[in-house]
Amino acid sequence: DFTSGQTQTVSIDNKTYTITNNKTSANTLSYGFISGTNQIAFVGSSFSVTAADGQADNVRFFVNYGTLNTGDGNDSVNNSGEDSTIGLGAGDDTITNTGKYVKIDAGDGNDSVNNNSGYATTIGLGAGEDTITNSGPLVVISKGETNSTDSVSTTKDNTVIVDEMFTMDFTSGQTQTVSIDNKTYT
Repeated sequence: DFTSGQTQTVSIDNKTYTITNNKTSANTLSYGFISGTNQIAFVGSSFSVTAADGQADNVRFFVNYGTLNTGDGNDSVNNSGEDSTIGLGAGDDTITNTGKYVKIDAGDGNDSVNNNSGYATTIGLGAGEDTITNSGPLVVISKGETNSTDSVSTTKDNTVIVDEMFTMDFTSGQTQTVSIDNKTYT
């Protein structure tokens, strides 16, 4: 059990994770080792989980409104959490996503991203030769490099592929202006 904003460090299968409760109230996260798949599972809502750098993580992430950062290393992630953010860091990583409203940052390396029906998902790629397979609707893929040799396969017509993507944070009712390709938008 976690109190509001509490952070704890845990070791599972000789791997270290720092976990923070993002709620303003007490919260419970379940975690453990799945011996049949050699995965470490995290189950809950509104938590941030950060792996120690350099370890090869094999994570099953069932955290809604959560954040997972695997850090550097060749990591494998299977995400079912919704409204989550997954940061893979540098390394040759593999991710399978079935969650909705997920933001994936694959980081640098030769990554493999499989978005199975992940609705309204944003996928950002870093340097490297990445492979993306998408069967989810309303997906935006940011290649990260203009002259990229990434491989993108999609079965949905409403997938958007851009060279570079920017994000903006808004407070309630706030208006911002942005310039893209010499055009201004408010």
